[in-house]
Amino acid sequence: MPVDLSDSFESLDVGTDAAFDLALVLSSLEAAQDEPNAQDVADELQSLAAIYDNPEPSLSLYRPPRTSRSASPPPQWTPSSADPLRLVLSTTLTPPHESVPLHLLLSLPKGYPSAEPPLIQLQDRYLGASAVSDDLFGEVLRVYMHDAEAGVTGSAVEWTGGVCLFEGIELVREMCSRWVGEHEDELRRNEAARKAAGEEQARAKAEVAEEAEEGRRRDDAVRRRLQEERQARKADVPCPPIVSSQPIVDRQSVFVGHVAKVNSLDEVDAVIDALLSNNKIARATHNISAYQFTTASGTRHADNDDDGETAAGSRLAHLLTLLDVPNVMVVVTRWYGGIHLGPDRFKLINQAARDALTDAGLLSDADNAEKGGKKGGKGGKKR
Repeated sequence: MPVDLSDSFESLDVGTDAAFDLALVLSSLEAAQDEPNAQDVADELQSLAAIYDNPEPSLSLYRPPRTSRSASPPPQWTPSSADPLRLVLSTTLTPPHESVPLHLLLSLPKGYPSAEPPLIQLQDRYLGASAVSDDLFGEVLRVYMHDAEAGVTGSAVEWTGGVCLFEGIELVREMCSRWVGEHEDELRRNEAARKAAGEEQARAKAEVAEEAEEGRRRDDAVRRRLQEERQARKADVPCPPIVSSQPIVDRQSVFVGHVAKVNSLDEVDAVIDALLSNNKIARATHNISAYQFTTASGTRHADNDDDGETAAGSRLAHLLTLLDVPNVMVVVTRWYGGIHLGPDRFKLINQAARDALTDAGLLSDADNAEKGGKKGGKGGKKR
């Protein structure tokens, strides 16, 4: 016979297809006189709709997502159907997280409530800011799996053959609210730990920077002290006599050799300082130098400086080694004339050095003969 829906489902909002489908289901339950559990289920569902009343329908018939294999709606459920009745309850968590929405899938088997317990599943993938864990999904599924021996009585609802959806729903709400609170606490702890780690890292960086700055200050102090000591030693060390050769001019470049006898690094520095005190020499393009000497204790010192003329210093040092001139320093000054000389410049540098060594009387007769019988009429300048 026809059923008047307006009397049976005043608490339901049938503004959506799912809610309207639920109204038809409830109507079928109330009309199913031959189903012993139908009226109890209908009464319980109407009570749930009233208890969890929201601006939107709180209880609706579950509709599985449409896929390419199921483009049409599922068959209509009836009280005589062997499939479970599936409903979606839309509610929120319990305080203090009542602002977090919660969606539960309620599955009522054909034998519910007298012969079989219901099943509750969590539909939400996120609760609050956290993704729902597999443990929570499983805990919700076990709400009606009462097993005192397994020690889960505190997290389950005892099914005794009567309607029990409300108790299970409330337990799930409390369970999920507790889970959200624990995860929010964990997020706060993690954030505090990250903040503390960041502050610790910042402190460590500050300490490293402070130590580096302190190291720089110590190094600067050491350098200043060494420089002061060096300056003090320089003041006490007279500059050895310096002999300079006559200029060699080739394609507008000018080469002049300078020679001095040295017996210490202080005298090497004194020679360089004395030469560079001459503005003309200081403004030269290159001041190539090399020295070698042996101290009274038998320690040999030798070094060279290109001063921008690549490989010229080592060639000058090689010349001193070949000539075997002891305790001597040679500096060759070049003023570049604007025309590249190529490899010829090395010959001219060595020639200026040999001229200075000859003028200073530091080359043997055999060395002078190798030089090509150069006449000594044009003696070099002595400083």
